[in-house]
Amino acid sequence: MTVEKEKRHKIIVKTGVVGLLTNLILAAAKAFVGIMSHSIAIVVDAANSLSDCLSSIATIIVSHLANKAPDKKHPLGHGRSEYMGTLIVGAIIGYIGLTAGFEAIKKIFNPSELDYTPVTTIVVSIAVVTKVILSAYTLAMGKKADSDTLRATAKDAFFDALISSSMLIAIATYSFAHVNIEPYLAIVICIFILRSSLEILR
Repeated sequence: MTVEKEKRHKIIVKTGVVGLLTNLILAAAKAFVGIMSHSIAIVVDAANSLSDCLSSIATIIVSHLANKAPDKKHPLGHGRSEYMGTLIVGAIIGYIGLTAGFEAIKKIFNPSELDYTPVTTIVVSIAVVTKVILSAYTLAMGKKADSDTLRATAKDAFFDALISSSMLIAIATYSFAHVNIEPYLAIVICIFILRSSLEILR
């Protein structure tokens, strides 16, 4: 059930701030272990989390715009500006999918020696759990506030969890069989990301 406008605005802003802080921490942690382990996939995943910060900022800004009082140019209010937020999130997801895909293809032809450590596995595992929780929380808030932008952001967080999960598979495969499947898994995940982007943009 849709809550009153002011309360809805506060829910969206609070959820955006939670997402922003969470993704900043995840981006820093992933970037650190990615560089240390020479893993391009984890570094790209860190960039993904950083772009999620942009999504959170967009969500907060759009919510403020949508909450503005009606004026002469917008006698019915500014509610439609939230659709722009959804488009921004969809475009960001698509950009991430394309960028990660190109990086994965390049790594197929130019593989690098990886150096996974227990810390790498722990950080990636925490990232998976954190993203699943963030996705569930954002989706719940999106339903509570009846916000398309939050629903789109929740879907983005879920696919981020899939990306990080694929990294765990890649770590295990490389550690036990010394086979680097990172780029192939990344390509599969990119296909799902691009599909999600198209659905959101529609």
